[in-house]
Amino acid sequence: MLYRVFNKLLALQKPSQLAVDGGRLQAVGREIWVADRELLLFGGLRLPIRMVVVRNESGDLLCYSPVALDEPTVEALAGIGEVRWVVAPNQHHTLFAADYLHRYPRAEALDSRGCANFGVDACPVSLRSDFQELVIYHDLSETLIVSDLLFNIRAGDRRLEWLLRVNGAWQRAGHTRMQRLLLLRDRQALADFYRWALARPFVQISMSHGQLIREDAREVFYQVFHRYLSGAEG
Repeated sequence: MLYRVFNKLLALQKPSQLAVDGGRLQAVGREIWVADRELLLFGGLRLPIRMVVVRNESGDLLCYSPVALDEPTVEALAGIGEVRWVVAPNQHHTLFAADYLHRYPRAEALDSRGCANFGVDACPVSLRSDFQELVIYHDLSETLIVSDLLFNIRAGDRRLEWLLRVNGAWQRAGHTRMQRLLLLRDRQALADFYRWALARPFVQISMSHGQLIREDAREVFYQVFHRYLSGAEG
């Protein structure tokens, strides 16, 4: 019931992306870039959002969790390759995906099988029966890439700080109380994801909302997710 209400409230939102303050794309490893932006939501709330871009050996680009496709972003992408693949990792990150598929006629939307063909590992995580997130691991940069499975917001205006303090997720890597209540319902799926991720030698973690985790990334991941092994089979 609460989850349905939450989704209805999200559907009423008409977020807009604020003008970029800084670099359009930032390299964060071998053949990987991020586009850090801000969305303007209800009540003037400014939420950080990130797109991850990875490039394969053919120069093709995969865009994970697309941000708004303004002309400066188009130019920045053109400077590193051709957009061929678009990943909307979950149903809350579809807002701009169609714009990429329209702008780039050769681009395709990817699922977990398509990600494997591109050359990245993919893990679909079913958080509840009606919500799934696609996580990928990029081997060349040793990066674990998630969307809403992890928050790590360290800075923001007073509205965002208040909201995250109430939710127990201000200036810390972890989950909000709202996430635990509404989304993180399948402990077995989370335990399976935990094992899948730790089997890959990642040294940094990118998420859609918050700073990249580059220091002690594996220990941070363990502290956030190991609790889901309790009560899971196997």
